Amino acid sequence: MAADLNGQTPVPHPLATPGTLQPWVSRGDPDELRHRAWQWVSSEALLAVLDAFGAEAEGPWDLSKLREWSTQHLDSRAGGERHEARPAEYTSEQIRTLHQAAGPLGLLRTAAPSEAAYDLTIVLGGTVTGNEVRVGFTFSLSNSGFDFGKLVGAAGHRQLSSSETRLALDAGAVPSAQQDEYEHLAWVLHRFSSAEKRRLLRGEGEPASFNSWRIEVLERDGQAVAYLVRAPSRRAGRRADTLDAVLFARSHLGTGNGRMLVVTSSIYSPYSFFLLGPHASASEPIEVVGTPTARSDQADRQAQRYAQEIHATLSVLPL
Repeated sequence: MAADLNGQTPVPHPLATPGTLQPWVSRGDPDELRHRAWQWVSSEALLAVLDAFGAEAEGPWDLSKLREWSTQHLDSRAGGERHEARPAEYTSEQIRTLHQAAGPLGLLRTAAPSEAAYDLTIVLGGTVTGNEVRVGFTFSLSNSGFDFGKLVGAAGHRQLSSSETRLALDAGAVPSAQQDEYEHLAWVLHRFSSAEKRRLLRGEGEPASFNSWRIEVLERDGQAVAYLVRAPSRRAGRRADTLDAVLFARSHLGTGNGRMLVVTSSIYSPYSFFLLGPHASASEPIEVVGTPTARSDQADRQAQRYAQEIHATLSVLPL
């Protein structure tokens, strides 16, 4: 087995036990976040991945060293978009291990929402497929009796790839929704909510820029049924990320005290939880839920996605 962190004994991750999915809920308590992070980083599933990639001789680990190692061995994006990453060359053992680790590390599915009602629910924008699946997932939960309070679709400016544009076109998306992530999310949310009107509340800057922002409302029968947030990026020359979208939406549409639910894809849920967790509080807890990860017939590409999100999670662990 790979060398464990700082000579400590690895522990089973709570997600590894069948039927005991632990909700990704943070109330901002640093000790609780560190404990959850320690469970994840010292889990047998992660140590098996380190083994498969030949990390045994490189321990004992501290987090900074582990992050450096992860950048070299698990990160195939190198700062680019996920869909632009070059195919990685993994051995059959590495592919098998990544697939086996995905479930225990929380990359395949999440627990159902832990509360019956929320004050603010944010559906994060993503790919064309991700937008459809996440919004559909949210409305299916709503139909099951969950109260999501103020529903918000949040994204930044991102030009869609050519393959995404074709998917949007085939789905009958309006022209603007065939070009931009935010516009596509807006179109999907408009469709699912049966909204009759889309109205700008306030905004600033050119729409096709990373530092622009806008807040819109979708209405039906004169009542708000959902909101749209195009968040500005805090990083020059980079599109808005999950942290930008969630904090901007909470700042402008939150109540100041209330439960927040963030809807993403399960494969991104550990990363999203540890990224957002420190920004929660006892009066404003943050919970992350995700759509189940679909099985791919390209085992090598799927394994690469798992490796990438393991790396992403390591990069934000609050340890």
